[in-house]
Amino acid sequence: MIGSMSGRLDEGNGVIVMRHALGTSNLPSPRVRAGVVLGALLVVVLLYGCATVPEDLTPIPEAQPDVAQVRADPEAAVGTRVVWGGVVATIANRADATHLEIVARPLGRDQRPRPGEPSPGRFRAVYPDFLDPEVYTRGREVTVRGVVVGVVEGMIDEYTYTFPEVEAEVVHLWPPPPREPQVIYRDPFWDPWWPHYRQPWGPHYGFPGRPWPYF
Repeated sequence: MIGSMSGRLDEGNGVIVMRHALGTSNLPSPRVRAGVVLGALLVVVLLYGCATVPEDLTPIPEAQPDVAQVRADPEAAVGTRVVWGGVVATIANRADATHLEIVARPLGRDQRPRPGEPSPGRFRAVYPDFLDPEVYTRGREVTVRGVVVGVVEGMIDEYTYTFPEVEAEVVHLWPPPPREPQVIYRDPFWDPWWPHYRQPWGPHYGFPGRPWPYF
């Protein structure tokens, strides 16, 4: 029991005066309370920092070049295992493989492309199997695990572009991000109940066609 109640009779006015004795010995000390708060904050930070990497992308190479570095020095990167990601620009199915052109993006802790980040360039991934172009559509986020085999010359519209090429072992397709809720703003000058009367600064009363009061 944290506190107790005691009372005495005030004979002067005939009322009972109650006193509340608070037992401070059962309350945690400020140091204990501070430790509890810090522990809770530490749990939140750990949960926020931990990210689950899809099993098919592991293990993640500790040191790997990015797309821009391979474009600059392709020979030094041949045979290097990489995990790159981005959004699908084009997809083409060949007789023996699927060719993906991907706009690269920096990856998060979970190896998912981070939206809105600057792109270090484009690369091509060659996957030795069929990938449905109706699933791996333009704009979908993917992460590729594979080996750099060199660079290839290609075109982006009328521009000649050097694409790093990866022999893909895994093409991980990420689910679409959740849609943000739509915010609808009401026009204060529009009144669905009073098409011929505008009152933007206060509540609207009455029925269509009749002002308030109704008499």
